[in-house]
Amino acid sequence: MSNQENSSVKKKKKGGMIVGIILSILLPFVGWILGIIALANVKKNPENKKQGWIMLVVSTVAFIVWIGIFSSGDDSTAPSVSSSSSGAVQTVKESVLPIMQGRPTGEVLEGFIGNLKWKEVGVQGDLTYVNASGKILINDKKTKMTLQFSVDANNLTSVEALEYEGQPQDRNEIAWLLENMARAE
Repeated sequence: MSNQENSSVKKKKKGGMIVGIILSILLPFVGWILGIIALANVKKNPENKKQGWIMLVVSTVAFIVWIGIFSSGDDSTAPSVSSSSSGAVQTVKESVLPIMQGRPTGEVLEGFIGNLKWKEVGVQGDLTYVNASGKILINDKKTKMTLQFSVDANNLTSVEALEYEGQPQDRNEIAWLLENMARAE
C-alpha cells in the first residue's frame, strides 16, 4: 500500500472516530451500540479497541449529562399533577383566609416567601392539594418551607400543613407563621 493510500485510510478511520464521538454525545444509545460494534471487531482491526472504549465512555457520560439536563428544574422529585396555572393554584392564590387580614393569600405569600413556587400536588376525594414552597428567614437563617393548602369541591381553601426543611410543624407554628406573613407589608 502506498503512503498516499495509507494516509487516506487513516483519515477515514479518524473521520469515523469523530462521527462516532459526535453520535455518542448527541445520541448516547447509538454511540454505545457503535462502541460495542467496534469492540466486537477488534480481531479485524486492533485500533477498534481504543475507539470502542472511547465511544462507550463518552456515550455513558453523555447519557448521564442528558438525564441531568432533562430532570433538572423543580427541586421536587414528586410528579406534578398540573402546573402553577391550575384552577386549584389560582383558587388558593385568590382566597382570602380570615387570618390574612382581608388580603389574598397569593399576595401575602409573595410578599413574604423568597423564590415562591406554587404546585398542585394531588387530589384525594373531593380535595385538591396545593403546595406553596420557597425560602423564609427564621432566626436569621434561610429556611426552606412548604405550606400546603386544600381546595374542596366548593372552592373553599384551608391550610393543611407546614414543613420547615422537610420537618412537619404543628398548628401553633402554622398560625404564628400566617399571622406574621399577614402583618408583613
